[in-house]
Amino acid sequence: MQHLSSVMADGSMKELSDSFHKQNKEHVLVAAIDFGTTYSGYAFSFTVNKDDIRMFSKWGNVLGVPMSFKTPTVVLTKNAGNEFVDFGYGALHAYSNLEEDELEDYSIYEKFKMYLHKTKNLGSKTYITAKKGLNASALSIFSHGLRYLSDHLLETIKDQTGSKPGKDLIRWVITVPAIWSDGSKQFMRQAALKAGIIDTMDSQSLVIALEPEAASLYCRQLDVHHLLSTNKDESKMPVGTKYLVLDCGGGTLDVTVHHLRDFNKVAELYQATGSDLGGSKVDDNFIELLKNVLGADVVDAYQNESPADWLNMMSSFEQKKRVVDPRKSEKTNISISAELGTIYMEVKGENIKKAISPEWKSKGMSVANGVLRIPHETMLGVFAPIVSAVVDHVKDLMKIPQVRDTTHILVVGGFGESPVLQSALRDEFEGTMKIIVPADASHCVMKGATLFGHNPSAIVSRRSRKTYGTDVYPIFDPTKHDPGKTKMYGDKRRAEGLFRTWIKQGEEVQMGKALTFSHVPVTPDQTNMSIGLFCSELNDPRYCSDTGVDQLGNITVQLPGSGLDRRVEVKIMFGGTEITVEGRDCRPGGSSAKTTVNFLSD
Repeated sequence: MQHLSSVMADGSMKELSDSFHKQNKEHVLVAAIDFGTTYSGYAFSFTVNKDDIRMFSKWGNVLGVPMSFKTPTVVLTKNAGNEFVDFGYGALHAYSNLEEDELEDYSIYEKFKMYLHKTKNLGSKTYITAKKGLNASALSIFSHGLRYLSDHLLETIKDQTGSKPGKDLIRWVITVPAIWSDGSKQFMRQAALKAGIIDTMDSQSLVIALEPEAASLYCRQLDVHHLLSTNKDESKMPVGTKYLVLDCGGGTLDVTVHHLRDFNKVAELYQATGSDLGGSKVDDNFIELLKNVLGADVVDAYQNESPADWLNMMSSFEQKKRVVDPRKSEKTNISISAELGTIYMEVKGENIKKAISPEWKSKGMSVANGVLRIPHETMLGVFAPIVSAVVDHVKDLMKIPQVRDTTHILVVGGFGESPVLQSALRDEFEGTMKIIVPADASHCVMKGATLFGHNPSAIVSRRSRKTYGTDVYPIFDPTKHDPGKTKMYGDKRRAEGLFRTWIKQGEEVQMGKALTFSHVPVTPDQTNMSIGLFCSELNDPRYCSDTGVDQLGNITVQLPGSGLDRRVEVKIMFGGTEITVEGRDCRPGGSSAKTTVNFLSD
């Protein structure tokens, strides 16, 4: 039925362990999960020592990888995603050790986080594709990963304190790109519910953190020795600084513009921007290079027939691309397995050493002793389109009045560690802006999310990425409304689906700001009302059915009692990282009315 609208230190471990058993609702620690496109990890700190942020550093032990604070975002399953087997380096190790006749029973999923960025109507029927082409429920795959990471984190805490904290003593934080939709954020919350991290969808024990915001919070409290810039004396940003946060991750480029109002408070100057310009795009270009050199038929066969070998090669390339430096002229050596040589022989009928054409040889490309040697200029070409697009994105941002007087660029994220990207940014902007790169750029989000969990109000305001509103149905007025967009409700003709604007694109929204409006039912026996929540990149939409207007979701309000005189007041909070709602019965003595918001397709 349509609605009718009116308008930690080691010495404190014993104390912390004891506090885990106290029956209170105050959290004693913050646990942050950085669930990335290519790599994931976690960090945590206790309320008694918030700045003592701890991370797990032994992810790579199973493969002999030293000091690894993150593990690949890879999920290994059986039965088309239904039965979890392993995650991260463990998943890669287990998959590579499978016998050929076992491969059919297993599926491996990688870089699946991007599905949430690219899929418009997310829900329980959203599926993602494994390496072999098998589909699985996206909700199941995400929850497998989150459950593994949260369980691993709790075991780490137990190892350090002697016991696990109760669920009610943990504030969980999950990181997401700032450019993600409200539906994508809610999907992550639903996956956390399925993973057992929270018990209800509206649990206050889980906070969604925006990745560039988290990085910004962490970097602000670093001293100069942890920051890299051309002028070490000016690396730490003073109060009043306006700066770009360039979060260059594996999947997305996520850019926010911040104003440091005082040491503990940051305001957003312009709405978050970005796109799918992450480091995985460099991987795509590398694959295209392989196809040009070896042949698309060989590369496709290698991926399909030896998926474990393929994943190991791409994992090796992931490490190599972090050290490619435009200031050096070294070739990049990529180890290739004997299996690739066998497949090349089967497909081409000759030894893989003959794969290098005279043209490629003239550029310095070679294959010998199980190594593909890629010339320096060729490797820089693999980076070039993505790096150029990132630089262009920043240049376009700098033309916007609200952004024009920013003085610093803070570069974070795994791809942000690339010397190629850093060099391009310095070449373009160093004359007018200070380029700052934290020494641990790939860990800034993870650590900053922990700080955010302790103090979510550190971001005092944000800029709305879109224009938000609800659909309203006033009495039809021929002088104001389109006669072709009306509908009869009982004996009343009403304008159908006017867009009532609550927040405009780019508008500053204070943390905790609530917008209040009231609704009444259209029938005496109505038990709930559904209020459409819409969004647009238009500044002033007229109707919710207009081109460029999308339905974001629905607000559902449970109506108490019966009759038409049951006005309920609905509050929408836009200033946080998630849109939240509350409802209240406006009748004398009325209490709260159960109110939910759903951004998913089911």
